[in-house]
Amino acid sequence: MTKMDKILMLGVLLSGLIALFLVKGFHSQGQSVVAIIQVKGDIVETIDLSKVEKAKDLHIQGAQGLSIIEVENSRIRMVESPCPDRVCINRGWIERSGEAIVCVPNEIVIKIKGNDESIDDITQ
Repeated sequence: MTKMDKILMLGVLLSGLIALFLVKGFHSQGQSVVAIIQVKGDIVETIDLSKVEKAKDLHIQGAQGLSIIEVENSRIRMVESPCPDRVCINRGWIERSGEAIVCVPNEIVIKIKGNDESIDDITQ
């Protein structure tokens, strides 16, 4: 491998990284991200996460009891739930379109939708 080959490979790699950052930056600009909270399939709360200025807790009554959901600017998570395995709590924060938290025993679903959700958003 010659010195020129190495320079060419480095240039292609840097160009690719710059293009990736530009695409990610343009993709996320101006996107409204909405969290939809459902209990037993019915929507009980819809929150525009991009407009949340102050952290807050939501108390949602599910099939087995009370769940506490924490909302911050651009993200949401389940903090407490009466379910035995705590899978929904261990899921942690979600903030991107297509992500979800599901508490099967308590029948609560939190999912994120963006205003420009497309095939590419779903496959990420």
